[in-house]
Amino acid sequence: MRTALGADGSAMDGRSSSWAYFVMRCMQLLRPGGRLGAILPGELLSANYGRRIVKKIGERFDRIIVVHCRGQLFGTLQLSTLAILGEGYAGAAKHQASVYGCSIKFDQRKPVLPRSTHLVPLRDAGEATAALFLGARETDIRLVRNAAQSDGFCRLDQIGSIAIGYVSGDKEFFHFTEAERNHASIRDIHLRRVVHRASHVQGMILQPEDWQYIRDGDKRCWLFYPVDEDEETVQRVITRGAESGVPARMKCRTRAPWWRVALGTVPEAVFVYLGKRPRIVENRARVYAANAFFTLTGRNFITTSLAVASLTSVFQLSALIAARRLGGGLRKLQVQDAAALPIPNVDMSTEIHDELDLLVRSGSWEEANRLADEVVLKGTLGWPSSEIENWQSRLKRLGS
Repeated sequence: MRTALGADGSAMDGRSSSWAYFVMRCMQLLRPGGRLGAILPGELLSANYGRRIVKKIGERFDRIIVVHCRGQLFGTLQLSTLAILGEGYAGAAKHQASVYGCSIKFDQRKPVLPRSTHLVPLRDAGEATAALFLGARETDIRLVRNAAQSDGFCRLDQIGSIAIGYVSGDKEFFHFTEAERNHASIRDIHLRRVVHRASHVQGMILQPEDWQYIRDGDKRCWLFYPVDEDEETVQRVITRGAESGVPARMKCRTRAPWWRVALGTVPEAVFVYLGKRPRIVENRARVYAANAFFTLTGRNFITTSLAVASLTSVFQLSALIAARRLGGGLRKLQVQDAAALPIPNVDMSTEIHDELDLLVRSGSWEEANRLADEVVLKGTLGWPSSEIENWQSRLKRLGS
């Protein structure tokens, strides 16, 4: 199907749903000045291929309106629904539409649309997600957009390298508990210490004792990483995996040998990017991190300061607005979203880091956020209390 779209097929990948091809083909059939309207799933803004389609549509029309339909539009089907409206088709020429968004309440028992609604001007699909699903106002978006240019701030990727953690290809096969590795008689030389679930990381510091606690709790904390495939115990594990069809898994079949996971270097810090509490965690345990985390490497930053800065209202609100909405309301950042987040570029003491770590571990998230603002924004950057309270109130309104 991608070939049938010609040059427009570049917006698609192997994960694209059938509706995406339908929308692109409909656009190709329009005459200059034509209009396009479609009812689509929320993937239009949450999936990478959906955002590429938004970009393509934006290059072909004079004006785009994206409408988030709150409520159950299709009976009992739990589906996030969007309407996209394109006006003034300009053909294949490169163009830049004026993009607006709004959110309307739709009640199936009384399907009456409002006579008028406020349209929020949007710059990209990320801002559309924030405005339509989160309820972010134009002032919220503008505030975050300008934060990276503020004194004392920079983009996260200007400090260090950010990437997704390792992908094993088969979590059950490649990860072992302490009991499982002992039962299989696998030596330490053929294993790597890892953390592969975000729920295993509770604070702002991942200590060696934390990894030991994971290990002693009979949780999977070892990654199979053989250095000698001819060793008998290693051969038994590899054979068991081959008989179970592991080499045919998508990630496994693209690497040689299939059982060698690409690890890279041990990260200085990890980024918890799923859910309502995104944060950077200092990796004092020196373990590898799976793709439940982003990894941060490079010597241009002090991980203690980076972790503290990630608790400030500026970073938290920026992450909230940049996050994509998945099923069930789950929030998720993509690598490119996280890389662009504004973060205070400051040097902090280890004492405040340890205090924040205890607060986060105890579940005192709001207290930790206020303390980080007091120390970083007010104490180090000299922000007035009124400006800090402005960010805190916006974070509370959107994050609740």
